[in-house]
Amino acid sequence: MDKHKIITKYALLLIIFYTIQFGVDHLIQLLPAYDEYDKFETIKKYLIFIGLTLVLNLITALIVSRDIKKYKLKIKYLILCTILFRILGVSLFLIGIMNQENEKMRAPNTVSK
Repeated sequence: MDKHKIITKYALLLIIFYTIQFGVDHLIQLLPAYDEYDKFETIKKYLIFIGLTLVLNLITALIVSRDIKKYKLKIKYLILCTILFRILGVSLFLIGIMNQENEKMRAPNTVSK
């Protein structure tokens, strides 16, 4: 397992997804407002933004889920964390990968009784 490839993969994933998210948010803000006091229009803009965020979080959670199975990590609630907070889920996954690699490096040096 090459940890630099994994970190690069998830760094690019986060950069791309946050760029999409901020770009769409900017475009939503540029939409013409027919009435500044129209609550439905404001709610519609927020729902588009929240919906996009949820879709991007679900895609990230699917990718993390696939890698959890690939590297056989045992981290509870990581997928839920990723769905709710993308950066937190990816960070916890990367910490789990680093922890697993450190345990593998330490394992041959331990003496069993």
